Amino acid sequence: MKLKVQRDKAAKALRKPIAVGLNKGHTKNVSKLRHSHHRGCLTKHTKFMWDMIQEVCGFAPYVWHAMELLKVCKNKRAPKFIKKREGAHIHAKRKGEELSNNFVAMRKAAAKKERASSSLCVIKPVQKKKKNEGRSAFLRLDSEEEK
Repeated sequence: MKLKVQRDKAAKALRKPIAVGLNKGHTKNVSKLRHSHHRGCLTKHTKFMWDMIQEVCGFAPYVWHAMELLKVCKNKRAPKFIKKREGAHIHAKRKGEELSNNFVAMRKAAAKKERASSSLCVIKPVQKKKKNEGRSAFLRLDSEEEK
């Protein structure tokens, strides 16, 4: 048994990256991916910053125009317009999807706000009229005439 354990240790010890002999072979040198491979990937921080800028600055004028075209159901004209501004067909498709999603979200927010405002209507207290308020004015006029 001792012999077997010694052989296993010896076998493990001999497996090195050598080019000749019974235990020849190579090990793969694994290195990290270059930073350039991550280019264009959306990170949490980048998405947060874009959303923050969008919230503060709002939409560009051409984006408002494109959303107006989508609102009026100009389904052919809107992508053409966006493509002219964005420069590439694939970018225009992506922007169109983004704008339609924003448009739906804006509609939902408006509907939610409207529902909230209608449920929180303010009830104004009604002023009660005093008894004989209207009659007393006539009585006063009559009494003044009598004098």
